[in-house]
Amino acid sequence: MEENKSEAEKPENLEKKAKIIVYSLIIILLGFGLFLFVSQKIKPGTTQYVHNKDTFDIQQVGTTKEGGISYRIKIFTNNDPSPKYIHTRYEPKQMDGLKIDPNVKNAVLTKKIAYATINPNDQRLKGKTTIAVMEINNILDNAYLFKIPLNSAFTEFYENDANHTIKTCNDVNKDTAVIWLKLGEETAIKEDKGCVILEGRTEDDLVKLADGLMFYLMDMVS
Repeated sequence: MEENKSEAEKPENLEKKAKIIVYSLIIILLGFGLFLFVSQKIKPGTTQYVHNKDTFDIQQVGTTKEGGISYRIKIFTNNDPSPKYIHTRYEPKQMDGLKIDPNVKNAVLTKKIAYATINPNDQRLKGKTTIAVMEINNILDNAYLFKIPLNSAFTEFYENDANHTIKTCNDVNKDTAVIWLKLGEETAIKEDKGCVILEGRTEDDLVKLADGLMFYLMDMVS
């Protein structure tokens, strides 16, 4: 019995046990570190969207009052290694098949100021269109992106807000972009003589088009 005890307590055996313990701890720490890395890179509810050579992490972060889903998209800008985030009502893959006039990019990004304009007397517009304007503003007037101030406007006089700015497609010039949100017969992003037109069949379409326009300006969709 004494021989077995002394054999177990030999220095080489104790050293072997110590190494096993150390290696086990290293493996556990590496595994935990890998878990943390993966959990930070891909969070629950996150998918990866690939367009051309760029990959974007898109996370569902909640629901809207209307029952839709809100998204947070990780982007990198101006060669800055620190990620930035934008929040949208739609995600880029939902824009598949959306008709977008390629001239809209030049009609917006070459300007110093922009106006999002609607017809205040169109009884079909019940308020959701203001969400579309906010979606545009969140990205167009973003300090990390385009830095183009966006103002709201009406296409014609509105007696309940007589002092509101009036802007139409006729007000487009070398410094001013006009984005007209209107209801119509199709759902598309158009350009007409420098004026950007978001035409949807419903107000929900206009919100989708607003995100689609911003995705297009950021080269996230074609």
